[in-house]
Amino acid sequence: MADPKAELVGVTTLLIVLITIFVGIRAFVRIRIFRSVWWDDGLVFLSYCLAITLCSSVLNMTNYGFGTPFAQVTPEQFQKFRMFQFITQLTYVWAFVTAKMSFAVLYFRLLPSDLSRRMNQVLLVVLALEGIVATLVVSMQCIPLQKAWNPALDGACLDLRTFYYVSFGVKLITDICLFVQPIPAVWGLPLSLEKRIGAILMLSIGLFVCIIAVIRVSVIGRLGKDITVSLVVPMLWSQAEVCALIICATIPTFRPFVRYFPSVSKAFGLSS
Repeated sequence: MADPKAELVGVTTLLIVLITIFVGIRAFVRIRIFRSVWWDDGLVFLSYCLAITLCSSVLNMTNYGFGTPFAQVTPEQFQKFRMFQFITQLTYVWAFVTAKMSFAVLYFRLLPSDLSRRMNQVLLVVLALEGIVATLVVSMQCIPLQKAWNPALDGACLDLRTFYYVSFGVKLITDICLFVQPIPAVWGLPLSLEKRIGAILMLSIGLFVCIIAVIRVSVIGRLGKDITVSLVVPMLWSQAEVCALIICATIPTFRPFVRYFPSVSKAFGLSS
């Protein structure tokens, strides 16, 4: 990595722009075209706000040594760096949880079977518990808490990497449940084979997030003592994971958005 700081700023800014565009498309479709807003839309917007806070905190971290060798970072800078890192830990958790909740709420609304409804009710409870537990662990990672951003204080801190490995398993299970769940329902729709396959591929694109999650958890294990540099890659993947999930939540609105503009719809072959 030639310039970690420049890469952080560039990638983070790109992610902010991308999710703003995609969430904007979803908002346009729901408000302007369908003229109806549901709870899943609210959860996507909440996740977007948390993701923006996450990315903004990362950009602020670059002003306090993130991407710079630790030896060149002053104690005052490092304290600010750790404070913003603490914010990223909490916002990552809830940006991810609320985005996944939006899928469960959507499926609860659209998939009619009692089994699907019960499954999504369970998923919502599991996701809420996942967020609460992660918040408690992050909030109690150090005793006293201030030691999380002020290493000079007396006290002790947990190594959160162990928690990340454990929570990864839970996240992977909920990911698979969410993104595989609608496939049988879509396959049973009275559509042509081509349209059914297309719809399944569109809904299952969320499985791409699982791949990012695997990469993220693998790079977390490579954290070294030079934390201001070694944290760069895991942070980039953490942001990418959250933003990819938010983008996946907006994909079902692409077709009505494109069809709303006749010239664009014709170009994409969606005029019929």
